[in-house]
Amino acid sequence: RYKFKTIFKKENLPKNISNAFKNPKIENIFAYFKYCLSAFCLKVATCVIVFLWSLLFVIPGIIMGLNYVFAPYILAENPKFGAIKAMQESRKMVYGNRGNILVLYLIMVLSIALVVLISSFIMIMINVVAPIPLWLTIIVPTVLTLFIFFVFILPYFEIIFTTMYNDVKELSEKPKKPRKTTKTQLNVEESQQ
Repeated sequence: RYKFKTIFKKENLPKNISNAFKNPKIENIFAYFKYCLSAFCLKVATCVIVFLWSLLFVIPGIIMGLNYVFAPYILAENPKFGAIKAMQESRKMVYGNRGNILVLYLIMVLSIALVVLISSFIMIMINVVAPIPLWLTIIVPTVLTLFIFFVFILPYFEIIFTTMYNDVKELSEKPKKPRKTTKTQLNVEESQQ
């Protein structure tokens, strides 16, 4: 089971991120375009499945959306997997971690709502002091919110989700320790036979 607190530890941050860019080559720019079809199929399949489950009710759609949150990362690491295999692996990895992923999504939504409220409050205060046109009162908070979202919030949460994926992947790759059986469990198993 993944521990939510490990995301914020310093040693979990990506190391040597600039190593990939030390010797760039022109032919490497388009090297991964051959996998675009697989990534597109993954996105379409995920959207269709989440939409169909959302038709039943909102909660199953949310659960299915959480199931496939790691599929793009799996496909990026293993491009030969294909969309369906990446979705299956994502479901295996997410099992037992849905609560933590849901909390991250809720924090992201709340941070966006906070930015919207702050930017709207600023525009209302400006409008009280110096009246401005209505269209400007609507456009400025929207542009400010989108700017803050794309420049600060989205990259931050992508780093968190990537770190979470790496941690969950490491946990799922570790061999599980066999459980010790007690004498009472052995007695129960013998009596059942």
